[in-house]
Amino acid sequence: MKPLNLIILVIVALVFQSGISQNLSVFNDQELSFGSFYLLGATGGSLSISNTGIRSTTGNIQEVNSSFLVAAFTLSTDSLNPVNIAITSSPTTLSNANGDSISLEAGVSNPANPIVQAGAPVQIFIGGTITIDREIPAGDYNGDLFITFSIINQ
Repeated sequence: MKPLNLIILVIVALVFQSGISQNLSVFNDQELSFGSFYLLGATGGSLSISNTGIRSTTGNIQEVNSSFLVAAFTLSTDSLNPVNIAITSSPTTLSNANGDSISLEAGVSNPANPIVQAGAPVQIFIGGTITIDREIPAGDYNGDLFITFSIINQ
């Protein structure tokens, strides 16, 4: 069976500014990529990449020896006071040119609740899980994952 090709996701970071003049900058250092895999049968399963870069599968998904990447972001601020950051996302759908789809959900960031301040940027890592419910055609599946970085007022 022909494997599904490398999946690369462009991750868009939404940045919110609090009312206390605290700014947050988010830089996308590395995109999330699940690598190549294929289904062993007509039913699906899931493929996950942890926030520490470990790939695992469930169900009838078989990994192919290929490169994969956890998403990486650098967070920084101009605030002299420590700024607590909350990170959230919503499940999304990846699709191919024919409209076939795979669901994607981001994992928890590492660190889970980063704290940044001027001169001390923090790099965070976010993995995710794709779920395939049924047999789908091989090919490229792409989409956007929207992640929100919010300043938590103290």
